[in-house]
Amino acid sequence: MRADGTAWAWGDNAKGELGNGTTTPSSVPVPVPVRVSGLTGVVQVAAGYDSSLALRSHRFVAIGTPTPKVSLAAGNLPRGLKLAANGTLSGKPTRVGTYKFTLAATKGVGTPAKIVVSVKVGKG
Repeated sequence: MRADGTAWAWGDNAKGELGNGTTTPSSVPVPVPVRVSGLTGVVQVAAGYDSSLALRSHRFVAIGTPTPKVSLAAGNLPRGLKLAANGTLSGKPTRVGTYKFTLAATKGVGTPAKIVVSVKVGKG
């Protein structure tokens, strides 16, 4: 992740590590970061065995092929919010407070990518 909010990846792409929507392998692992196309506004990243997770303002973006599923691994979402398997948070929070939770992205194989998130819900 760079200061401008872009995400960069590297690897041989056998599991979609480059985030380019393919698993076309490279005969030589890509040793330098490659920009993940279309992924901007990133504020936090996490990586697992065969998937990665990036946090944008209200959507967690899982990268890999096939696309990993995002789930709540620990803690609780603010009441009134739902997390879709594609990483989208939706709904309207019903209680003010600070909520800390862990999300995981996995394709069901290997160690999932996990990210710890703190969300502050204010009056509004």
